[in-house]
Amino acid sequence: MSAPLFSGRVAVWARHETLRLPGRRTACGAACGAACPAAPWAAELDGAATAVRLGLPAEVLLPPVRAPDLAWYRWITGHQAAFLGWRALRAALDGGAPEHDVAALVDLYSVLLLYAGSCPPALYRDRIRPRMTRWHPAFTGEWARDHRDVPGLVKRAADASPPIRAAWRTNVRVHAAVAERLVPQGGSLLQDAGRRAGAAPAAHEHDLYDRFFDTERTDVCPHLEAVQDAHWTLKVVSDLESTGLRYDGPPPRAGTEVAALEQRAADVVREHFRAVREEGAWPVPRVSR
Repeated sequence: MSAPLFSGRVAVWARHETLRLPGRRTACGAACGAACPAAPWAAELDGAATAVRLGLPAEVLLPPVRAPDLAWYRWITGHQAAFLGWRALRAALDGGAPEHDVAALVDLYSVLLLYAGSCPPALYRDRIRPRMTRWHPAFTGEWARDHRDVPGLVKRAADASPPIRAAWRTNVRVHAAVAERLVPQGGSLLQDAGRRAGAAPAAHEHDLYDRFFDTERTDVCPHLEAVQDAHWTLKVVSDLESTGLRYDGPPPRAGTEVAALEQRAADVVREHFRAVREEGAWPVPRVSR
């Protein structure tokens, strides 16, 4: 297991934040420079990474302590990180990335499902599910616009790649395990509302889903998207290193694929943080001094 990124360092708590994803993607180009909104943010993340590498103190984002607050924080933050992860996964598939990179992104998707749904079932029943119901009686993950084409793309890639196939099989089991744990009686809000699964969402349903998870669609350059990916990943791994994935309730049965993934959850997210910072959209243009 890799060494923690932030073991023993100073911690500060931050609430969930607004995620900004491309509505009409903009490219900064060579003229971006200090005008790029990602530049100062990237510098802060670079500073944290450098401090960790040198063994110096670094401030990190840690979640709330109270279980109800932590449940809500993880539900929102985990979904926002998944939006970014789905976008990265689709880009990797469209760009013909190596199969081990694609499999790693599928594992990240699985870990973020576990992270978002790690709250005690009673808190999900009493705190999270009612909020979604009030937002819309048929609220469903099918309205996530960044996820819509991902399963089909991954399945096609899995047909020709054993590593991707194995990662996707685990992802399907993670979905089932999280659903069984949080809603043991079965039945989704979509089904309870008498709606049919699999229907194409309307534009306003995509927008409802975005607003629930505090996500805006606006002009976002590749640099800002990459920096947000690193930032949200850092929030998740900081939480996992400080609190652990399971903060209440028993772990899954030992020896299962889900249990094995839970054991390396922080490593999966940590490696994604490092990978994002090594990709072409990073580093962003430096701020002139």
